[in-house]
Amino acid sequence: MKFGAFPIQDCVGAIVAHTIRDGGVMLKKGHKLTGEDIRELALAGVEQIVAALPEPGDIGENEAADKIGAAIQQDNIRKSGAATGRVNLYAESDGLLTLNETGIHALNNLDERITFATLPHMAPVRAGQMMATIKIIPFALPENLVRTASDLALSQGLMKIWPFRAKATGLIQTRHGRKSDKSQEKTADRLSRRLKQLGSRLKLRVSCAHEESAIAAAIKGLIKNDCELIVIFGASAISDRKDVVPAAIETSGGVIERLGMPVDPGNLLLLAAIDDVAVIGAPGCAKSPKLNGFDWVLERILAGIKPKSEDIALMGPGGLLKEISSRPQPRNVPEAMESEKTPPHITALILAAGESKRMGVENKLLKDFDGKPMLLHAVTSARASKADSVLMVTGCEAGKIRKAVPETETVQNANYADGLSSSLKTGISELADKTDAVIVMLGDMPRISEKILNALIAGFSPEKGRNICVPVYQGKRGNPVLFAREYFPALLSLDGDFGAKHLIEENEEAVFEVEIDSPAIFLDIDTENALKAALQPT
Repeated sequence: MKFGAFPIQDCVGAIVAHTIRDGGVMLKKGHKLTGEDIRELALAGVEQIVAALPEPGDIGENEAADKIGAAIQQDNIRKSGAATGRVNLYAESDGLLTLNETGIHALNNLDERITFATLPHMAPVRAGQMMATIKIIPFALPENLVRTASDLALSQGLMKIWPFRAKATGLIQTRHGRKSDKSQEKTADRLSRRLKQLGSRLKLRVSCAHEESAIAAAIKGLIKNDCELIVIFGASAISDRKDVVPAAIETSGGVIERLGMPVDPGNLLLLAAIDDVAVIGAPGCAKSPKLNGFDWVLERILAGIKPKSEDIALMGPGGLLKEISSRPQPRNVPEAMESEKTPPHITALILAAGESKRMGVENKLLKDFDGKPMLLHAVTSARASKADSVLMVTGCEAGKIRKAVPETETVQNANYADGLSSSLKTGISELADKTDAVIVMLGDMPRISEKILNALIAGFSPEKGRNICVPVYQGKRGNPVLFAREYFPALLSLDGDFGAKHLIEENEEAVFEVEIDSPAIFLDIDTENALKAALQPT
């Protein structure tokens, strides 16, 4: 093909390179000139035009794109018609897209005039979704080049869709103690939704003690009930191949394929198999609906692609998934925290802005509790602890609150009626830049002692991965909770009358449980009856 400015008398059969608007004549880019077009251009005074002149053996851009697209097209892949030198490829079923990246590179390196762009390797696709596009740059290509490109595409098998296949899935959720955590319902619901989007379903759900024998029995029960995939959410993160969950899998006759993956969030995933049944020990981040490494493994399994240890090892490039505010960003760790030789600066943040509607007329925080206002107990403990500073968030009846706890630094929450999260955001936004972590305290928890606060502070260690410290009594978590600075953006994004419980659930790998010898971490007082019960002699 020749390209350039040519006398119009030489342009019969040429292709217009740029839209022509001259002397009342309008010819669009890509138009193939006829004898009549040439006469009209001559009458309009046009002497030459920029055009593409096909040569013997050339084929047009649309035909070229169509031929290459036909060579790429396979089962479950639909090719569009060609237009402006472009052909798109669409999925005809839900599934996982796999690519022969070596073959795609070869096609794109064959000639710069041929381009082929796709979605990423292992991208989940929906029926009807565009997955790839072929674009021919010039208006025509030599037929032998098109044949070479088509043969390459056909022989290499550049792309394939692995349709998602329904698998009956069993869920095991372990617990410490007898009671199931209410958050387990939410986790089960999110897993069920994930499975439904991938064409599968949650068949059975089992809750059991976080013990090897109990988990092994649960696994055997799910297999007996024909579950083809088992997902285990442990009460504690899996930290070693000899930990409780992997030990239970091996007791059940399973083989551990891999513990740990180079995907964040998702590092603490475990992959195993018991004969033909795949088993996933889910990382804490899988409790969140946001994309994480668990999704990558689940998608492969449900598409019939059984991942091996070496497959997971290759997930590192691109494995740092889109950064989200609800997980720590290591690059943002304050310089002062790079070494534990520098003591961290901790702030005790006391939330005291609520309207106290359930208590009645008098603000609960001002109620007498063991001879002084309830709120004063929290403030006294915070002052006596090893926290470096104390900040209190006020809102409703702010004047009375400040009078009850004089000489306390406060910040006013003008939006206190919006709920707990508004007070939390107000307090976090006022913390000093030097603050490395915050202990979020509730003003209606009068039994929280300085000993409890000091235990949380002692547990905090970014270098050891202890970025969220949670008090635990007899296997059950309570309040207050310490959060490292990395989580401040997530705390600032909360809404409604809710705390940060989901933030803890989504970042289990960063949670350090601090054993406390008192049920005080559960006592918050909202009503007159609760107040009377708390004041009863034990």
